[in-house]
Amino acid sequence: VGYVENGNVLNSTAGAEGVPTKIDVRGTLVPAVGGVAAWVVTSKSTEISGCTNYMAMSFASNGARGDTTPCRMGGIASRSMAPISHSENYGAISSLGNSTSVYLGGIVGDGAGALNCTNHTTGTVTRTSQLTNGQGNRYMYIGGISGGINSAADFENCTNNAAVLNGNTGTSTNTTVDVGGIVGAAYDGGNSHQLDFKNCVNTGNITAQATQTTAIVTARATVGGIIGYGAAPSTTITGCDNSGYVYCQYNGKNSAGRCAYTGGIAGLLGTNAAGVDGLEISNCDDVGCVYMRNYNNTVTLAGGSFGGGIVGAINGTAESKAKLQNCTSSTENLNCYRGINGGIAGYAGNATLTNNVASQV
Repeated sequence: VGYVENGNVLNSTAGAEGVPTKIDVRGTLVPAVGGVAAWVVTSKSTEISGCTNYMAMSFASNGARGDTTPCRMGGIASRSMAPISHSENYGAISSLGNSTSVYLGGIVGDGAGALNCTNHTTGTVTRTSQLTNGQGNRYMYIGGISGGINSAADFENCTNNAAVLNGNTGTSTNTTVDVGGIVGAAYDGGNSHQLDFKNCVNTGNITAQATQTTAIVTARATVGGIIGYGAAPSTTITGCDNSGYVYCQYNGKNSAGRCAYTGGIAGLLGTNAAGVDGLEISNCDDVGCVYMRNYNNTVTLAGGSFGGGIVGAINGTAESKAKLQNCTSSTENLNCYRGINGGIAGYAGNATLTNNVASQV
């Protein structure tokens, strides 16, 4: 279905297991592509549940420079204002273009939460840039379950087993890239809201990279095994595990571009300018390798690079200190080239760390 308004989509399947099928979109206009539903407008009774997608989907623009409409793609839905539950994706998702904003997710591109959903190994999520020098102000939200979140949301018992990749971002100016095993980014958007992750698991490799060997213009990448960037107040992550390879690499020497925040569970919770109330990471484990290769020597929170076995940076407030407790980083390796790094957290501001264990740095 293309557009769902105040209705339900239940127990529906797109494609067939073992039969190669694909949705291809080409051209100038930026698409909204979902394996089961493209766009879901919600009411209190709207339900998207019990759906499965086997179809791969691909978008490639014609290289036009003025793509200002967001590109949204997801295995079940491109955008859903209702939570998605008990659904699975097997189809690969890929975007080649230069839209000003991109939302890609194994289950939903731009979503409002997911319960008991799985993105399987074949459901790789890949974004590749067509940007050239002088193009800038791009925003990339890429996740194994959901790309971006702009409202209150719960993610419970969700699993991502697929590789998630944002590549070749380096020549664009002022580009931000947020990549996560479950969610790429969750922003406040001016309205405080609750964001809970419970018992979620990532096993896929989570990567942001720029492969150019020339100097890279100003950019920022945030990468996490569960969430890349969590700026929403009252964000909690409990009982979540990562065993995937969390990897950020910028090859350009003397570059202003940076792998800003890289962590086994979260890249950044809070913001790089001000703290956020109600942040908590508890009872989480990371056993995947965390690797950050960066050429930026800045040491400030807003301009530097921070890597951690659990979180790259967590930034609470004096009135509501962030909590990081009962977590274990037994990662195979925490390997950071330059920047500020720690076995549990690279940076902790207005935060209380309790009963955490880092066994390999």
